[in-house]
Amino acid sequence: MRGKAARGSRIPAYAALLAVAMGLGFYFFLMPLLAKKGVFRARLSDLGREISAEQEAHQKLQRERRMLEENDPTYLEKYARDNFGWAREGEIVYKIDKAK
Repeated sequence: MRGKAARGSRIPAYAALLAVAMGLGFYFFLMPLLAKKGVFRARLSDLGREISAEQEAHQKLQRERRMLEENDPTYLEKYARDNFGWAREGEIVYKIDKAK
C-alpha cells in the first residue's frame, strides 16, 4: 500500500516540475521573439514614413517634369533663375551663401 501511495504523490510533483520547466522554456524562447517583434514594428513604422516622404518627392518631381514639358513660360523662367542663375537684361544677380 505504501508504494502505491508514494508513487501517486510523485506524479503531480513531476507534472508540476514539467509545467514549470515548460513555462520557463517558453518564457526564454518567446521573450526574445516578442522583443524582436517590437523592433520590427518600429522599423516598419520608420519605413512607412520614409515611403511617404519619397512618394511626396516623387509627386513633386512629376509635377516639375510636367511643367517643364508643357513649356510653361512662368515656370521655365523661375526654373532658369533658380537653377542656372539666369537673369533678364539689366538685372543683377546676387548670390548669397548660407552660413553653416
